[in-house]
Amino acid sequence: MTQTDLTIITPMTETEARVLIEEIKTDISAVGAKLLELHEREGWKALGYASWRECVMQEFDFQSSHVYRLLDFAKIQRVLSPIGENGYPLPAAESVARPLAALPDPDQQREAWQTAVDTAPGGKVTAKHVENVVSSMRNGHTSAGNLIVDDARSSRQGIKLRCRWAYCTGGGMYTVPLDTMTCTKCGAVHVNGQVGHHLAPGEAERLEALRLAALAEVAKSLPFPTFTPLKNPAGLPAPLRPAPGQAQRRRDLPQRRLQGQGGQL
Repeated sequence: MTQTDLTIITPMTETEARVLIEEIKTDISAVGAKLLELHEREGWKALGYASWRECVMQEFDFQSSHVYRLLDFAKIQRVLSPIGENGYPLPAAESVARPLAALPDPDQQREAWQTAVDTAPGGKVTAKHVENVVSSMRNGHTSAGNLIVDDARSSRQGIKLRCRWAYCTGGGMYTVPLDTMTCTKCGAVHVNGQVGHHLAPGEAERLEALRLAALAEVAKSLPFPTFTPLKNPAGLPAPLRPAPGQAQRRRDLPQRRLQGQGGQL
């Protein structure tokens, strides 16, 4: 039996219901909790409405579907409040918490939210990330404490993860089935981690040794380059060489010109 089961809910009076409706209209930040209180304490009966839906349609400019989403959000916030007291951030928006409503058990909702916070890429919990966590739990692929949901993609072949080996031929694609945890492209074996999945111990070293061995085999199959000295093609004249004493006369030419002009070096 949970703490929620022990909560005693007393019916509202007409005055309480009217005050709460006005607060809902003016304080949108707490609209979910106030709607939940109005619903659970049957404030709509105190105001003479035949149903909760009729009260919503008459009193608020909301669509009924949106109101029920806000009610679910308020219920989830109440379920998560104990772990919020332990330092876990609570959902900041209804859309982020919405996937948790698919889990009927409050303990599962708390477990799913804790896992979503612990494994959120970059520490940012998104609605898609929470949806992946909930989907994994509902499909029975995971258990408490070792949920792998980061970089996951669901397809007809099941949930797949990104390969963590840097040289994977899959190019960072989703090539690791959740049931085998072995990349279908490079054969890298992955394991569960506290924050997402990663390569198994020693797997990076094994894969690197295989990669270097494959490169060595490729190098053996390549022809060794040979270099042939360049020769003067036939028919071309030999390079011109200065006549004996010509180079010295060229070096002395500036000095003779200065002497002829009466100058000195």
